[in-house]
This record gives sequence, structure tokens and C-alpha cells, in this order.
Amino acid sequence: MFSKFTFTASLASAAALLAGIQGVQCKATSDLARANFWFAFGDSYTTRGFSPSGTVPAPGNPLGNPAYPGKTTTGGTNYIDVLTTELNSSLVLTYDYAVGGATINSTIVAPGHASRSFVTQTNDFLQGAGKKPKSAPWTSENTLFSIWIGINDVGNSYQRSGDRNAFNNVLMDAYFKQVHILAGARNFLFSNVPPVERAPSNRGKSDALRTLEHNTIIDYNNKLADRVAAFQKQYSGVKTWIWHSNGEFETILNNYKTYGFTSITTWGGAGDFWGNNYHPSSKAHTLLAKNIAKVMKGTRWFT
Repeated sequence: MFSKFTFTASLASAAALLAGIQGVQCKATSDLARANFWFAFGDSYTTRGFSPSGTVPAPGNPLGNPAYPGKTTTGGTNYIDVLTTELNSSLVLTYDYAVGGATINSTIVAPGHASRSFVTQTNDFLQGAGKKPKSAPWTSENTLFSIWIGINDVGNSYQRSGDRNAFNNVLMDAYFKQVHILAGARNFLFSNVPPVERAPSNRGKSDALRTLEHNTIIDYNNKLADRVAAFQKQYSGVKTWIWHSNGEFETILNNYKTYGFTSITTWGGAGDFWGNNYHPSSKAHTLLAKNIAKVMKGTRWFT
């Protein structure tokens, strides 16, 4: 039988526990209220393996699922991880909708394997965080939308017959159709296509094919810059940034020893730029993240 003292002590302990829980909940709510948000879309260069139906980003776990650093193509951290947890200028909650193999619209260019296109990723956002649930009280002012897409669109189509430059217009139309329906967005970071013709997996191709892919990428990137400028002009309240991944890759690859790498033709080693035969290493992603942070310097998201 409990004594009066025991019963009173139990009530006191329960009250203390409840107060502690409420304190944690209040702190979490307070942290969420001061958070900034980042919604990222793209392909294997961006993906962490995030599932919109899994654990969502929150204070103390800013990337949600899967556990840090995620299921990246680097085998370690990628630029999303680094920017969110190391180069952030505030608490940034990052929803990374990117999926490996993704193209802009799979009915225009099919992915090399089962994936979720930019179209599908946009729908994932609109059906989830886009509805601004309590877990994601984002606003147009505190939220960044980033898009790094096109690598697979070019890679899976540049050998087709027909005018490749004209086809890039088709890709741009599909791309910006999705940009226009990202409801409530005001801050956009666009990343162009890197020189993947220089990836180890492409080294066995003929010079003619690699030149064709290179030229198609350059045209794609030029058209992207034009579309971003037109988009910015159309909406006076929108802010846009472009990260020129192509130029950054070229700089590092052309001066790789200066950046601390020992090889740009092999992959998977400690000194290799490439983490595998098509994707940059975790070390390379850290450099890329720092370059993106420079582009975004002075914003509420990154230092």
C-alpha cells in the first residue's frame, strides 16, 4: 500500500516529467518557428534517399530520413548534407526530393532505371510539405527551392537523331512548366549540368561522342540561363541564383592537384575526385558545397 508520502512524491515526479516533456515540446516548437526551409529537386548528384512518407526534417534532425548522411551516390556526405549541417547560417530544414536517375519528364526522356522525375518530385512536394503542415510552416520568404536536373536528360538523349539544340528547348519547356507550378516559391537556386563527358564512365567513348555530349550540355546550360533570366523578369518578387556547376567542375578537373586530388581518371580512392565512375566523391561534394555557399552568401540559408 502506498503511503501518503509515496503518493505525493509520485505525483510530484509525474508533474516534473510532464513539465519536462512540455518544456521539450515548447523548445521544439520555438526552434521550428525560427527555422528556414530548403526544398531540393534533382537526380543522383543531389539525392539522399529521402522518402516523403518517412520521418520529416525537424530541429535536431534537419534532413529527416534516412539517417545522416543518407543514401548518397558518394558513399558519404554530399553537398546537401554539407550545406545543411556545416555551411548553414541558420537552422535549415531540408527536404531533398531528388531521386537517382531522374529526368525532367519521363515521357520526354526516359530514365535509365526506375526513378521519379522532376514532375513526380514536384507532385510529391505539392501533396506533402507544399500544403504547409504543422511540421513544415514555411513561407515564401524563408524558403529556398533548388533544382539540379538535366544530367540524365542530356545523357540519355544526346545520341538521338535530330537537332539536339532544338530538343533542348523541349526540355526547357518541360522544366519551367514545373518551376511555374511550385506554388508559393519566391527564392530559386538553379544549377546547370556539369561536364559529365569527363566522367570515367565516358572515357571509353569516342572523341566525337564526347564532343557531342559536351556541346549539347553547353547549349542546355545556355538555354537554362536564358530561361532563368526570363523567369526573373516575369515575376518581380522572385529572387534567382544560378550555380554554374559546369564551370566549377572544369576548374577543379583542370587543376585537380591544386584542390588536393591525386587523380581524375580513377575513382573510389582517398585522393580521387570521382567517388565512382560517374559521380563526384564526398570530398569533391564538400568543395562543391563551399562554392554554392559563396553563390548564396549573405542569405538566410548559407554562410
